[in-house]
Amino acid sequence: FDAAMPVVKCTVSSLQETQQMEFTGVSDIRKIIFYLDSLNLISDVLEDPDDRNGKTWVITLYFVDGNKTTVYHTANAFIQGENGVTYKMDKEQAHAFEELVSSLKRES
Repeated sequence: FDAAMPVVKCTVSSLQETQQMEFTGVSDIRKIIFYLDSLNLISDVLEDPDDRNGKTWVITLYFVDGNKTTVYHTANAFIQGENGVTYKMDKEQAHAFEELVSSLKRES
């Protein structure tokens, strides 16, 4: 995504649960963007994310110009953009997203 374009809203939902959260506070949005920007991603993925059990988080960033982008955070192991490219995530970083979402829910 275009890091220079201001994000005005972020939604986080789970495909397995009917859980939907919306964040519009600058601090919350920055934390989610920082998380996404800081991921150590591996591009040569030999595994199929569909073969893994686990929650899929749908993270959508809404930009000030009306555009949006969505990424899928799957099974605490993979991240996939709208372009269909799948990356493997560092295990510790992947698990940190759930902790981040829980902390943001408490703060909101």
